[in-house]
Amino acid sequence: MKTTIKPDISVPENEVLSGKLKQLTNEFHLAYIFYHPAKAKEAAHVIIIAEDSGDVETIESRKWIRNSHDENAILFHISCPSKMKAELRAGNPFFGWYCEKSALIYQNPSAKDRSDTDRSSFKKRFKRYTLAYHHDRDNLLSAVNRFQELDSLTGLFASYLSVFEYDIQYLEMLYTGRCFESENLHQRIKKLIPYIPEMEGIFVPKNGNEYYLIFELEKANDFAEDGDEIRLNDKLMDSFSRAEEKLHKMVLSRLCELKSLIKCGFPKQTFANHTEVTSEDDQLKEIVTQIKKNTPD
Repeated sequence: MKTTIKPDISVPENEVLSGKLKQLTNEFHLAYIFYHPAKAKEAAHVIIIAEDSGDVETIESRKWIRNSHDENAILFHISCPSKMKAELRAGNPFFGWYCEKSALIYQNPSAKDRSDTDRSSFKKRFKRYTLAYHHDRDNLLSAVNRFQELDSLTGLFASYLSVFEYDIQYLEMLYTGRCFESENLHQRIKKLIPYIPEMEGIFVPKNGNEYYLIFELEKANDFAEDGDEIRLNDKLMDSFSRAEEKLHKMVLSRLCELKSLIKCGFPKQTFANHTEVTSEDDQLKEIVTQIKKNTPD
């Protein structure tokens, strides 16, 4: 059975969103749009897969998308088919859950048909994905321990910064489906606040644009050139350790949550714009065509 999605997108009880999404399909070559309705304690999610990776940031920059969480309690995730495919192959549960066929509300006629996540095969890939996270994190923490043994504050601070970047990268992928490497760590943390409000307290806001713990860690890069370690605050080591452990638990919690969601499966949605085309329909059309050819005018 093949499912085709008509371009007249319909999101239940949200005509405004339906209209804006339809307009996007007129402006950009989109492959898929997935929709996850809001729950009691969770905003609605809209996942837009643009055929051209160059359109991702352009779509994301739209004001109504940027402000959607504050104004309409909707979280948008923009990606492209190659990224979605690579992450699914890697076992990233964000795409395994949010890009289920059951959540599909728009599919470009030229796009490859989506299917629901195969639980058995994805379980193996998810395990590899999780093991890779633990393996690389352990290596980064080993570097932290080595510099601690050497009493090198500069190396210690720089190593902790690498661990934080690594944890935040995983949280970005598990909550938003993409990384924001082009932005500084302060900005990346701020982007995660709508998904994980408690993150702000972990890093301690310094001002409207920076976080105290990250600011202190970044000093190591500045002081490394002149070797002036005396200006680094060694009393923050316990704070760094506790903050990283909290980030680690957040990653594990999100992995567990998405794994559970995939296992339970996505509830069936009925959208007015879904049209089912079966093999029997195709056969019937072929028969009718042949009859017309053999029938004299």
